[in-house]
Amino acid sequence: MNVKCILVGCWILSIALSFSDPAYAYLDPGSASLVVQGIIAAIAGAAGVAAMYWAKTKQFLRSLFTFKTPDKSPKG
Repeated sequence: MNVKCILVGCWILSIALSFSDPAYAYLDPGSASLVVQGIIAAIAGAAGVAAMYWAKTKQFLRSLFTFKTPDKSPKG
């Protein structure tokens, strides 16, 4: 997507949300528990993805920070 489409979408969303009425809703402890479970699930998912890509990340960082010595043997 290009940036113009994203900006137009954000503009339409902000206009739509600015004209909404107040909800006057009651949030019970079950709702808070659902939010906490969602946060924990997001953290666990991020940890799982990080564990899957840890070897590639470690190899990339090692290649960035290691100094390769030039080969001193004559070519020929």
